Amino acid sequence: SSDGRLEQFITSGLSEEEVAAIGPLPKGEGLLGVMIHQGASLRLRDLSRDSRSIGFPPHHPAMRTLLGVPVVYKENIVGRLYLSEKQGAEEFSSEDEEMVRLFAAQAAASIENARLLEQSQDLAILEERERIGMDLHDGVIQSLYGVGLNLEDCADVVADDPQFVSARLDK
Repeated sequence: SSDGRLEQFITSGLSEEEVAAIGPLPKGEGLLGVMIHQGASLRLRDLSRDSRSIGFPPHHPAMRTLLGVPVVYKENIVGRLYLSEKQGAEEFSSEDEEMVRLFAAQAAASIENARLLEQSQDLAILEERERIGMDLHDGVIQSLYGVGLNLEDCADVVADDPQFVSARLDK
């Protein structure tokens, strides 16, 4: 969010039971907070040795390596990607970071496209509501005009044919 809090934290590679056992999801403190407030990438070989690291809840999976990359669209951070436990190596490489940055750039474009699509759909809904409102407004005006013409006609013939006027007014 604009005030630096995590709005949503999505995990991958953990079962629902594992996520539930961990307890409350991160709030953006510790190392995650560093990325949130500074907007920089973060690559660590052993996050437990970093003084900014805050302890993990009791059922949290073991984590040693960390790669975090901001998802940026036109200089606005729209999200962050965090990867942990590099497989097949002791740490994430600069090549890994570059690849994740490219993925983050593609994700940012997709997020923006989805946001724009949602905005255009919302705009289309508002335009349709306005059109329907105008149609109803025009229909009501036409009906009132027709009633006015009928009343004028009744006023003209009431003296000559009161039963006709009575029947028309009932209608």
